[in-house]
Amino acid sequence: MILYPAIDLKDGQAVRLLRGEMEAATVFNDDPAAQAASFANAGCAWLHLVDLNGAFAGVPLNSAAVQDILQAVDIPVQLGGGIRDMATIESWPAPARREMPCRCSAPERRLARFGTARDEVSGQPPGT
Repeated sequence: MILYPAIDLKDGQAVRLLRGEMEAATVFNDDPAAQAASFANAGCAWLHLVDLNGAFAGVPLNSAAVQDILQAVDIPVQLGGGIRDMATIESWPAPARREMPCRCSAPERRLARFGTARDEVSGQPPGT
């Protein structure tokens, strides 16, 4: 079994939302890179990151925090939030090995066929 600890990013902080409401965020760590390193040091093999600001805005908005996390850990990272097209996927550095495009955006549903979001274990798109 592979566990994916998640770090939800809002305004550069690691947070959890109450009922998915941006106004109801609890900050768990002001330093998401330190939180990522803590997960990696505890033996986690992957991280799951969500740019909440990006998910709501439709474009990545926590790029600096994501870059800091990628520099802080040597484990692969899944990344979601604000990823709506191939150009955004291609703009992320290689350590973000599993970009998770929003599959609810009708014009970009075809992204899954490009294989950018394929699970490295099963070879299948997430959720299949």
